[in-house]
Amino acid sequence: MAPVLLWLLPLAVAAAAGGGESLETQPPASEPVCPVCLWRRHSKELRLESIKSQILSKLRLKEAPNITREVVKQLLPKAPPLQQLLDLHDFQGDSLQPDEYLEEDEYHATTETVISMQGLGPSTG
Repeated sequence: MAPVLLWLLPLAVAAAAGGGESLETQPPASEPVCPVCLWRRHSKELRLESIKSQILSKLRLKEAPNITREVVKQLLPKAPPLQQLLDLHDFQGDSLQPDEYLEEDEYHATTETVISMQGLGPSTG
């Protein structure tokens, strides 16, 4: 009984902090209530909310923008096509660059001459 309570503790804390959100995570009455399944579902929802909030904070937004499909459809045709941008800048990532643009290998040494000298051996005197 104690392990089940340990699994349900994070759910109870999150339900108390989240208010009415716990009603959405409850399975329908026809499904059996499995504490592990309930915990996994709630954990997944918390991860998704965390990811969403991280994305919003990196975009410096307080909430997700409210954009309808009509706005998106109006804006997309105005965006320049990808091929037109590539032709404009005349760049192909897989094309070979001229020799003048190739950098010399500054990170590795190259050997040009090897000099080998015989050391003095033991004297035979």
